[in-house]
Amino acid sequence: MTTSNWSYFGATTDGDEFLIHGLNMWDHTWHPTGETAHVKDPLWNGEFTFPVYQIRTETQTITFATGEFSNTIWGIFVPTQDLPQNHKPAPLFPQKK
Repeated sequence: MTTSNWSYFGATTDGDEFLIHGLNMWDHTWHPTGETAHVKDPLWNGEFTFPVYQIRTETQTITFATGEFSNTIWGIFVPTQDLPQNHKPAPLFPQKK
């Protein structure tokens, strides 16, 4: 799959709850698909090749690509056709009020 087939979904720190289509990615087994996704870090424009995984439950299969942008900082990408309409990635480090 090429870069154009993948959209940035968000980023998280290692082990912090991160929901992909309602499932916390850290609570499920990641099944490698054998594919890779060529993506860009939206903040620094670094190019990465991340492995593609699936999370499978009784009711859904979620496909995503992930890898570390830097030590313990994970970037998550989903196939563009699976990106929810009007999705806005949450900031990695939310502003304190």
